[in-house]
Amino acid sequence: MNKINDLPKTSKDETIVAWTTFAFLILALIIFILLITTWIYYSWIRKNNSKGYTGKEITEEISKKANINMEIKNSWFYVKYWNYNKRKNMYRLRPWTYSRNSIWTIMEATQQVYVTTIKLKKKKEIWLVFWIPVILRVTGYIFAVIFLFIGIKDFKELEKENSNWLDNIKWLWIGIAMLTIFSFHTIADILRIIVIRKNVLSILKEMKFTNEEISSINKIYICRLIYSITAFFLEINKLIIKIILKIWDFIK
Repeated sequence: MNKINDLPKTSKDETIVAWTTFAFLILALIIFILLITTWIYYSWIRKNNSKGYTGKEITEEISKKANINMEIKNSWFYVKYWNYNKRKNMYRLRPWTYSRNSIWTIMEATQQVYVTTIKLKKKKEIWLVFWIPVILRVTGYIFAVIFLFIGIKDFKELEKENSNWLDNIKWLWIGIAMLTIFSFHTIADILRIIVIRKNVLSILKEMKFTNEEISSINKIYICRLIYSITAFFLEINKLIIKIILKIWDFIK
């Protein structure tokens, strides 16, 4: 640590950023390997479920319980969670979700038909799954624009004053703008994962899947959630550290 303190300021900042980036990278890599291992196990090793459902069959079962009658086809081309074609009354699943019956397949098929169901039935959960995440993302961009505007204003007002302070202010507002966008996007993704997880597990309990299967699917969601959070910090840790260092320099 003393060696880092003895370095010139620029070198010291770069060293701190490099080490924290390396730490987050290792953590993200470990969680990514865990997620891939989980996918391989629950998709290719655990190839069957206790009910014997394929993705198509569990989709039919859930949609019937919701009094939704639609044609289910396999398709490569659709955006996830936008499976339903209202004009054709057709619901699409990708081939590996349509015909397979692994634990991972059951999770994917259930969450997709759940989202379609709340959209068609116009349930209040649609706000938590769609509209609030959209609002959060848009809000992030709005705040980012505001912060950039403040940064430009500071730049013009302080242009003839202390240049070092000016650099700190300018970089600080740009950094905060970028941090806001990343933060609101991640919060939106986390909210969606939490809401979908809760309802998918509830649906599978009602359908009498085993506790072990439900616990396995819960583990998959937890891995996804942790990876999403870790990936977020990996993306913005440089911004956070630089903002902290700029604020510290400004205070000193």
